[in-house]
Amino acid sequence: LIAVQDRRLTEAVDQASGRVLRDDPETAGLLAEASTLARLGGSVGHVERLGQGWIGPEALAIGVYCALALPKAEQFTAALRLAANHSGHSDTTAAITGAILGARHGTAALPRNWLSRLELADVVERVGHDVGASCSGEKFNERRYLGLDT
Repeated sequence: LIAVQDRRLTEAVDQASGRVLRDDPETAGLLAEASTLARLGGSVGHVERLGQGWIGPEALAIGVYCALALPKAEQFTAALRLAANHSGHSDTTAAITGAILGARHGTAALPRNWLSRLELADVVERVGHDVGASCSGEKFNERRYLGLDT
């Protein structure tokens, strides 16, 4: 919704919450709470209210909360720090936050020194572009993933 349909982050979270409400009320409830807490600003105390992130619904809610609380491209590293600096499953919650904000802002939000140390950055960028193209129905060279074209 964010990367392919260019939805606003809050709108995408609301839509995702609505989609899971019937089948997974726990996740929908935690997403709603994450949205509410994000309007109060970013704090580790709010993260802890959502859980530890050891189970999927909690990890998703924490990642969403951090992305909503610090949504701007220039807040990217602060959002990741918020997602990583709690006593739970912080690597997962930080990865979710990074994925959400990455979908919103692209590589432009990443600190240059992070990108310069990333192995195979060109491959990662091409795969990301092709996944986005696939989701939006755009043409891309799928033969390279079948080992037919490099």
